[in-house]
Parts: sequence; structure tokens; C-alpha cells
Amino acid sequence: MIIDRIQNSDNYASCHPLFGKAFDFLKEAVINSLNLDRYDLEGDRLFALIQKYETREASECLPEAHKEYIDIQYILKGEEVIYVSHRQDLPVEIPYNADSDILFYKNIPDTPIRLKEGDFAVFYPGESHKPGCHPSGVPAEVCKIVLKIKA
Repeated sequence: MIIDRIQNSDNYASCHPLFGKAFDFLKEAVINSLNLDRYDLEGDRLFALIQKYETREASECLPEAHKEYIDIQYILKGEEVIYVSHRQDLPVEIPYNADSDILFYKNIPDTPIRLKEGDFAVFYPGESHKPGCHPSGVPAEVCKIVLKIKA
């Protein structure tokens, strides 16, 4: 897992062959208006999902993990809390779905990470994360870009 600000993203370009292209897309997204949609940057190897939603209570969200893809979650507008925990501590709630590359764990206490506008978090396959949670106990609108990178 990596947590940082977009202006420091060049420090991570060598972590994966597609990270440079992914971070370049994020930097351009700050300047350009993008529709809520999927953007294929390298087919299924690298694509972006632009999302807008209201945050929820942590108790309403489930921790998730992926097997095939790395997530880069970037806050374009707003802020949210993403909870993280050790995967081995989590019992499975919804088994792995290969079509959507996701499995969900039962909700247990975990560690909060607050992401604000301009922050990003990288989650590697198997790293559990529970995104979309209230930053201050009140629903807040978030616009986020999730980049999916084939591991």
C-alpha cells in the first residue's frame, strides 16, 4: 500500500511499468473535465473509472480486495476515509468473483486513512481496503478516479 499526494507520484513510477502512464492520466484529469465513465488507457491492462458518490457510515461498507488488479484511488474532489486491515484477520463475506475481480470481507474494526483532494492510495492485490466512508460522520460528496492496473 502507498499513500501520498499527486505531486509526489513521480516517486512511484518505477513500481510498475504502467504507473507512469496512470499518474500522467491523473495529473491531466485535474486539468480536464471528465465524464463519469470508464477510460481505457491500455485496454484491460490499464483503465480508469470516474466515480461520484456520497460517503457512507463505515458500518455500511465492506472491506474488499482484488487478485488480478492494483487499485490507484485518487480523490479529485471531496474527501473520504478508507479503512485498511490485515487480510488474514478478515473472514470472507462474499466470495471472490473473477468477472469483477473482487471479494468482500466481513466488517470488523480496522485502521482509517483519510484521503483529501489531491491524495491517492495504491492497493496491491490481496490488500484489503474499505473505501467510501464518511470523513466526519456526515455524508459528503466525493469525485474519485480509480485506476485499475493489471498486476
